[in-house]
Amino acid sequence: MKIRYLYLASVVFPALIMCHEGKGSKTENLKLPVRKIVRYCYVAVDQKDSAFLNLITYGKAKLKGNLVIRHSGRPMNTGHFFGEVKGDTLFLTYHFYKGMDSSKRYTNPLALLKTQDTLILGTGHILHKLGRSYFDKNVPVNFRKGRFHFGIVECN
Repeated sequence: MKIRYLYLASVVFPALIMCHEGKGSKTENLKLPVRKIVRYCYVAVDQKDSAFLNLITYGKAKLKGNLVIRHSGRPMNTGHFFGEVKGDTLFLTYHFYKGMDSSKRYTNPLALLKTQDTLILGTGHILHKLGRSYFDKNVPVNFRKGRFHFGIVECN
C-alpha cells in the first residue's frame, strides 16, 4: 500500500511543480535564444580545378554543409563538413569520398579565412593520430598559398 502512494507521489509531485507558474515566476523572464539558420553558397576556380561550397550556419558559431572539389585529371572529392567559427576563420572537419568509390571515406581538417564575401582555403601541416586528422598547432595555417578563393554566389 505504501509503495502505491510513493509511486503516485513520485508522478504527481513533479507534474505539479512543472505546471505551477505563480506570480513572479522566473519562466516569464526567461528568453531562449532563437537559432537562426542561414545558407551561403560559394564557388572557386583555379585554372582547370574548381570547387563548390554550400555552407549553413546555425547557433552562435556552428557550421555545416557540403563541399565538392573537382581536380583536373583526378577523381572528384565529394563530401560534407561540420565545424565552427573562431574569429575570422572557419575550422571544419571534411568527410569525403574520392570519385565514385564510396567504400572508403576520408577525413581532413579545413581552414577557411573569411574576408568580406570571400573565403580563402588555407594550407597547413596535418597530423594524424588515432585515426583522426588535425592541423599541427605549432605550424600556422597559410592562407597566402591557398589555391581556392571562394566567391559568394546565389544558392539554387
